[in-house]
Amino acid sequence: MGTPSTATLRSLTRLARIAVAAGAVLAVVATALPATSASSAPSHQWRFPGANGRLAYSGDDGTDYEIFTINPNGGGRQRVTDNTDDDSYPAYSPKAKWIAYEGYDGTDNEIYLIKANGGGRRQLTDNASDDYNPAWSPNGKRIIYSHDDGTDYELVTVRTDGGGRRQLTDNTTDDYDAVYSPSGTQIAFIGTDATDSDVYTMNANGGGRHAVTDNTSPEYGPSYSPGGKWLVYYLYDGNDYELYTIKVNGGGRHQLTDNDFSDEEPSWSPNGKRIAYDADDGNDNEIYTISTTGGTRRQVTDNDTYDYDVDWGVGP
Repeated sequence: MGTPSTATLRSLTRLARIAVAAGAVLAVVATALPATSASSAPSHQWRFPGANGRLAYSGDDGTDYEIFTINPNGGGRQRVTDNTDDDSYPAYSPKAKWIAYEGYDGTDNEIYLIKANGGGRRQLTDNASDDYNPAWSPNGKRIIYSHDDGTDYELVTVRTDGGGRRQLTDNTTDDYDAVYSPSGTQIAFIGTDATDSDVYTMNANGGGRHAVTDNTSPEYGPSYSPGGKWLVYYLYDGNDYELYTIKVNGGGRHQLTDNDFSDEEPSWSPNGKRIAYDADDGNDNEIYTISTTGGTRRQVTDNDTYDYDVDWGVGP
């Protein structure tokens, strides 16, 4: 089997991308997971209650994927990274001064930090295994991410200076899409079993794992509300991916979107009133926002290339 193209990788769910990166057979992946128009997982971040700031996302520049930021109304687009390798899954620091993201270093994916306006780029992880899906702790001192340990994907945290690495999960199934609660005491993430993937929470030290969802549909990308009482995530409904909200204890599930195109990678706004996400518009993927009660969506990006992996930063 030849190496899949970037466009092919972006069209797979996160678990499928992981399997491809590990050299798994695509046919096996296809039978295990439904196809989707955009990569899954990402996960996107908690936010302190506050003013809404800019959106960070991964956009196709015609050659590869780079990190961009944009105002929620669609204006003021700025490029943050500019190189010849894919950069994806941006995550704002608590004060939105920095962005963590995953980047390809020519061998595998590593975690990087860069100033939100570009510049000051530095590599946070450096090993021979893939590291994905970074997210910041509320105090800005640590980054959590998903690490390939050679058998499966586990959750690891590291200080923002690259030291103090801690492994939080250790099992035989994939754990990814991790985000801290606004209090910093809990972590929401996606865990897998032999059937599908579900939303879980655990203590920030790695103990107390608890299933928030438990069904036969694959779920991805949890993001905390600013108050920490709700999660938004996306779920395969048998046709495509739609957004749902649910209480962190597992009750009060509500479907937020319902259409014929996949809606993915949600990120709750700092003021708690809207959710940003990426969606297939029938031509490519664009960034949108929607009220936490549903209703008419607002389009943020509008171009002929693919935009993914949105994260909503706090405003000044």
